[in-house]
Amino acid sequence: MKNAFPFALAALLLAPPASSAPGDAARADALFREARAAMKASDFGAACPKLEESYRLDPAAGTAVNLGDCFDRQGKVGSALLAYRAARDLLQPGDPRISPVAQQIAVLERRAPRLTITLAPEAPEGTTVLRNGRKVELAELGKALPLNPGDVVLEVSAPGRPRARTRLSLGEGDAKHFVAEVGDLAVPKRRQSPRHEWSSSTTEIKPDHDKQGQHDDTLAYVALGAGAVASAVALGTYFYVAGKAEDSRDNVPGAREDGERIAPIFYAATGVAIVGVGVGGYLLLSGGGSTPTTASLHSTRCSATVSISGRF
Repeated sequence: MKNAFPFALAALLLAPPASSAPGDAARADALFREARAAMKASDFGAACPKLEESYRLDPAAGTAVNLGDCFDRQGKVGSALLAYRAARDLLQPGDPRISPVAQQIAVLERRAPRLTITLAPEAPEGTTVLRNGRKVELAELGKALPLNPGDVVLEVSAPGRPRARTRLSLGEGDAKHFVAEVGDLAVPKRRQSPRHEWSSSTTEIKPDHDKQGQHDDTLAYVALGAGAVASAVALGTYFYVAGKAEDSRDNVPGAREDGERIAPIFYAATGVAIVGVGVGGYLLLSGGGSTPTTASLHSTRCSATVSISGRF
């Protein structure tokens, strides 16, 4: 990727020169020649990888200089800067290439965008930062590192925290500072049984007045009917008990016992007759439903109460 920080290149160019095997040197020389031919044809996409491999096999100042030029022509000024710095470190004192390499380094240092990454003070232990998918090492934090122009994707993560993702756009000469902050601590969701959230409310239930009056009239007639039947039973049992009392005074055998057995029925029927006639008469005379019965429901989050008022 054009904007990716050249980690492999940095490790390659900044590593101390190592002795090369004869076969490696020959292979490196062949790759160098192939890369030079590709650069003359302006095929930098083919030339730069060959120069990188040639430098890996046989680190040479000339290879590093050509690699810096190749990257510069591709617009990868951050990679070019690293290559020219590597070449400067390999050049021996008095080498005529020192001055032009130093000039290239000065130009590229002004052109290369730089990004400084620091961890937020509250970042927990274990926080990691990825830059274009590659981990940012601890030694790189807090340093203004040269990058290639383009978009940079930064991902910050920590144990138990959600990953935070940020995209930055870098142009030539830009200098930006990114503070790596992690997301809030992830709290596992607990399953909760559904519950109803009640708000305080009062509901009044009012029955239909016409229907209420009809019901009260029906109850009045039922009560009066029951009272009339009970009155008839009471009257009949009264004459029966009175007759048995007369027979008892005339010494008729068993008359007293028969009268005492029927007497409770008389008393019960008399009571029902009084209540039935009284209730039925009251309901009819009171207007049959002029005072409606109401019920009120009062509910809160923790309790509910019902109150009923009216005529019964």
